[in-house]
Amino acid sequence: MRIIPGLLLLVIFLSSVCRCADADVRDLLHKSVSYDFSGMPFDQVLQRVSATSGINIVPLHSITSSVNYKSPVYLTVKNMPLEQFIDWLAGVAGARYRIFQDGRVYLSQNYEWVEINKFGMLFIDLKDIISGSQELENFDSGIAELTKIITLFDDNYYIRTEQQADMIKLIAHVPQELKEVFVHLIDEYKSSGTVLDKYEVVGDQKLGPLEEKLAVVREINYPYAPLNVQLKRLASDFSINIGCSNRIYLAEKELPQLSLKLGKVSLKEAIECVIEKTVFKGAELSAPNGIWLTTGSSGWTQAVSRRFLWSDNIVVRSYVLGKLGLMIPGRVLAAQILNKVAKPAWFDPLAGVIYNEKNGSLIVIADIQTQNRVLLALQELTERLQAN
Repeated sequence: MRIIPGLLLLVIFLSSVCRCADADVRDLLHKSVSYDFSGMPFDQVLQRVSATSGINIVPLHSITSSVNYKSPVYLTVKNMPLEQFIDWLAGVAGARYRIFQDGRVYLSQNYEWVEINKFGMLFIDLKDIISGSQELENFDSGIAELTKIITLFDDNYYIRTEQQADMIKLIAHVPQELKEVFVHLIDEYKSSGTVLDKYEVVGDQKLGPLEEKLAVVREINYPYAPLNVQLKRLASDFSINIGCSNRIYLAEKELPQLSLKLGKVSLKEAIECVIEKTVFKGAELSAPNGIWLTTGSSGWTQAVSRRFLWSDNIVVRSYVLGKLGLMIPGRVLAAQILNKVAKPAWFDPLAGVIYNEKNGSLIVIADIQTQNRVLLALQELTERLQAN
C-alpha cells in the first residue's frame, strides 16, 4: 500500500504532538503547587485551580447538582504535587476523578463519564485467543466467573457471556481501549497461575521519609481555634501538608473548635489528639508530603488514590495459592482482600479479585501499587500460617 508523503508527514507530526501532549500532562501533574482555601466555595476552588494549574478540572452532573457544590472548602497545601492535590479535592467532594491526555480532569460521584458516546459493543472472539476446540470447551464454564467481578456501576453497562454454536463471545459495553486488558485477563484466567514468590514488590510509593516526620517532636501549645486553623498550624510547624474534608460538618455550618495545648509531642501524637477530639477515625499517609484525615479507615494507613485508572495502569496477575488455598477457602480469601487490602482501590470499575476453582489460583486485577499490597498480604499470611 502506498502512502502519500505529505500524509505520512502529517501522521508523524500528529503522533509526535500526541506524545508531547502526554508528556506535558505528566509534567503538569508532577508540578508542585501551593494553595490556601479558607472557606472559598467549592465551585470557585475548581475554577481557581483550573486557571492557575494548566489542568482543566470539569465537575460532572453528580457534582454540580450536589447541595455541596458551593459549600466552603478549608484546604491549605504547600509544595504538593498537583495530582495529589486533585486527589484531595476529590476527597473533599466525596468523588473520584479521571485524567485525560489533553489535560482534562473529570470529577464524579457516581461515575457518569461524558465520553459515554465512545462506549459500544465490544466483541472478543475467544476462537482468536484460544486454539483448539478442547480448550474452548474447557474454558466455557470458567468464563462465566468474569461476570461476578467486573461491574461498571450502571445496569446499562455490563459484561456477559453467551454461547453461539461452537463459539463463545465476551460481550461488553466498555470503552474500546479496554480490549487489551480483557485479552490479558482471559490469558491469565486460562493459565495455571503463578506461584506467590515469583513476583517482587516493585514500584510502590516509599513512605519512609514521611513516616520519619511523624516522630518529629515540637512544642504544641495552640489555644482554641477552628479545626482548619489548627491543622494549618500543625502543617506549618512540622513542614507537612495536613488535609481533610469538611463535608461531615456542613450541617453544623461551621468547623469544630478545639484546643491543642499538648506540650512537647510528636506529630503523630498531635494528629491522634485531633482525631480524638473530632469525628475522624484515622489518617492516611500520602507520599511524598501529605497526611489526610479520614472517617473511613481507622488508625494509620497508606493512602489509595481516588483516581479512575481503567486501562491506564491496570495489571492482571494470577497467583497459585497452594497450601494457603487448602487452609483458607479461596473465595473467603478473595473477599478478605476486597474488604481489607487497599479497599478504595476496588472502586475502580475494572479492578477486582476472583478465585479460579479449576486451578486453585487467585486472579487480581488492579494497578501495580494495589497488586504489591495484595502480594505482600498473601506472602505474610502464608508465612504466618506456615510458622504455626
